[in-house]
Amino acid sequence: MTVLILQPDPISPATRISHWLDEAERMYDVINLPALVDRNQHNDEDGPISTKQLDSISGIVICGGRMNCYSEDENPWIPPVMKLLKGAVDKGLPVLDICFGHQLLNRTMGGHIEVGSLAHKEDGVVTVEVTDEGKADDWFGGVQDLAPLTVYESHSDYVAELPPEGVLLAHSDRCPVEAVRIKSALGVQFHPEVSPEEFREWAREEDGEDAAEPAYEAAKSADDKAKKIGAYVVKEFISRLG
Repeated sequence: MTVLILQPDPISPATRISHWLDEAERMYDVINLPALVDRNQHNDEDGPISTKQLDSISGIVICGGRMNCYSEDENPWIPPVMKLLKGAVDKGLPVLDICFGHQLLNRTMGGHIEVGSLAHKEDGVVTVEVTDEGKADDWFGGVQDLAPLTVYESHSDYVAELPPEGVLLAHSDRCPVEAVRIKSALGVQFHPEVSPEEFREWAREEDGEDAAEPAYEAAKSADDKAKKIGAYVVKEFISRLG
């Protein structure tokens, strides 16, 4: 069966995730969500993000993006993705949600997201602390062996209120919800899939040319640990695939 990788934004591909899936000889399809809208396929009952896909996939990855999770007027693929996401969790399929995907998961399951908070904005290399519940979690818990967790972040939206069934797994000084478990889904605010080269391009896009190389050097110096954390999280996801 196939893993469905949903890509909301071309600037945030599933680069390292694709590599780890290839290593595990797992099939996957990458769905460019804005392109579905361009082709008017986002609401297709038999389309690539319809709930009918739940019978033919082994898991879902939702990547990051520059939009916020309440922006369905500009991004009409959001409601059908939420429906797919809810169906996957109800069915017990493994779901890995990253940054925007993490926020969308929490919104879907009944949480609340604050948009554009400068007080909670994180850009760059961030240290994340695992909670006691996180240490005990059967998916996320092994990351404690890599503590302190150094990860890549790029966000100003954040999960302000967990869903009723959400379990807080990690937090940082600026962000109260860095990781959450909701049944068969794991949401992470940080980016396990990003390379230092991609981080350089994000900094260039966000802050201009002068920011690009310092961001790259900071990410490169932290990449040994960040890559190990990402590999652990993603390979645990892969181990749960049917």
